[in-house]
Amino acid sequence: MRPVSADFANLAEPGAPALSPDGEWVAFSVTTAEDGPYASLWLAPADGDAKAEPVVGRVRLAAGPCWSDDGTAIGYVEWNGASLVATRFEVPRGLASRTVTLPVKATGASALTWLPGGDRAVVLLRMRTGAAETTGQLWLVDFSVPALRPLSTARLDVAHVAPAPDGAELVVVAGGADHDADHDADHDTGHDADDLGGMDGSGARLCVVDVASGAVSRTLCTAARIPTTRDQTLAWSPDGTHVLFSHGGPDDGHGPAVVPAEGGVVRSLWQGRSGTVLKAEWGDAGRRVVAQVFRGTGSVLVEHDIVDGTTRELCPVGAGYPRFSLGAQGTRAAFLTSGEHAGPDVWVRAADGTTRQLSDLNPRLRELRLGSVQEVSWPSSHDGTRIHGLLALPPGGVDGPVPTVVNVHGGPHYHWCAGWLGSWVDWAQLLASNGFAVLLPNPRGSTGRDWEFAHAVRGSLGTLPLRDVLDGVDMLVDDGIADEKRLGIGGWSYGGFLTAWAVTQTQRFAAAVVGAGIADVYSFVGSSPMGPAWRAFFPGAAYPRRAEFDAASPMSYLDRCRTPTLVVHGDRDRKIPADQARMLYGGLREVGVPAELVLLEGEGHVVTSVDARTVLLDSTLAWFQHHLLFR
Repeated sequence: MRPVSADFANLAEPGAPALSPDGEWVAFSVTTAEDGPYASLWLAPADGDAKAEPVVGRVRLAAGPCWSDDGTAIGYVEWNGASLVATRFEVPRGLASRTVTLPVKATGASALTWLPGGDRAVVLLRMRTGAAETTGQLWLVDFSVPALRPLSTARLDVAHVAPAPDGAELVVVAGGADHDADHDADHDTGHDADDLGGMDGSGARLCVVDVASGAVSRTLCTAARIPTTRDQTLAWSPDGTHVLFSHGGPDDGHGPAVVPAEGGVVRSLWQGRSGTVLKAEWGDAGRRVVAQVFRGTGSVLVEHDIVDGTTRELCPVGAGYPRFSLGAQGTRAAFLTSGEHAGPDVWVRAADGTTRQLSDLNPRLRELRLGSVQEVSWPSSHDGTRIHGLLALPPGGVDGPVPTVVNVHGGPHYHWCAGWLGSWVDWAQLLASNGFAVLLPNPRGSTGRDWEFAHAVRGSLGTLPLRDVLDGVDMLVDDGIADEKRLGIGGWSYGGFLTAWAVTQTQRFAAAVVGAGIADVYSFVGSSPMGPAWRAFFPGAAYPRRAEFDAASPMSYLDRCRTPTLVVHGDRDRKIPADQARMLYGGLREVGVPAELVLLEGEGHVVTSVDARTVLLDSTLAWFQHHLLFR
């Protein structure tokens, strides 16, 4: 059966799995667009002998789930109306669940972590400190009383937290300056990095907080990295001697490192190695680390011996985000993975290396006639660097040149990952199953290589990545796959920006879809909360001086554009305001380029509703069909 847009608009999406300390159970959340902001919480026996089943329904999840150290309960934070509530849910059926209402000034929660004993947990909240300002603050929740008290002050802007094995101390990654801290340390303020790229999240400090007093007792490092959706490493070793964290700076990259828990020399674990470490955890008492690493177009779990420096691969992971968990003994790993024709599901790897699927969340995908996906690579005409990507072909392959669309990923510091490529933002399977070849390139700026590759876009935000993309198109034309006269390009977020940039720099494309893209960089950096981060892409630029930003703006070159362009944007997008779409659409019409504007009502930068996702996918498919397939 040929898929339609609706098949990709309401997939069940699992959250990061949490493996119980004894390795016997896996907890995870599941969301669907149909259920809106609500998730369900599921449990699955790790041996796979019984089906994964939902145990809690319709939860507006803010953080978690997370296992207590004794494995008797999972904790999570949810929204209850306008209030945040921490819940202790007893496994397996929650017969004695307990809740604690969190402070009214909390605007969100990013973590819940347990202290030994199963009754006390630490919650990391975003707390309102002014009309528009928030700070990360630690709160101690005692479910046995119940009781709640602040652990850290508003002066210490906490971004990540992990407990010591004995529960007496916490290690945190923080920006801001707490006056109880070591005043000899360099207190740089970190910034939360975002999917749009920009700031590298470095410049934060790694310090230890005493649970009894809430005071900062010592600073371990002043070059820690604020966690992002694609870099989540912070853990105290099970023997209490070391801390594992993400370390690095804006000039030399970042990666997992260890430092003695009492202070001492920081030792990098990944310097000089290829790939981007998405997350790392302790694999045993303190000698081995397990990490999810993205390289080229694939993600893999690896085990690294921190004593002798050896590394071995454990298993591939078809997920581009950090999505794995270890039990306390390190003998099992739960992870998300997906396949060419299978959406993401929860799997487990046993100590003997065998893997087993625990969930089957989207069985209807097996009924669809989908395209095939293969890895491809080509040399850059700029400097010979090998560029990697994925190529999706129609079912049954191609017999001669076919209409071809370049699907550009967001970021720019992100990547296309081999696995499932069908969602509201991943268009490969929708287009391939309707007769298109789809190129998914990881050009300069992408993660999965090294620091130099990812940050080559500084000062060349559009020019160098576009050169890499066009070289990939040339390869497909030369190989007889792509029809030179029926080429399209499209993407979301940074992918929308690079699409807008492409059609103002070359006339090779016969159709384009700009999704939530940046049209005018100057107004974007001045109006978006991501603006300060994006200024890092323009070294030497001095805002509000316009010249450097205008030189990188598609709006500055609209007179060169001839490509029919569909512009799609959420009308409540705060990251990239919808005025960028209105500006681009108006400018295209003014210079006589065929253009249409679709504003998704009520949607932000992430499109969440089934109806809006379907409109986006239907509009994208119809635009490419009209201008490429049916011409």
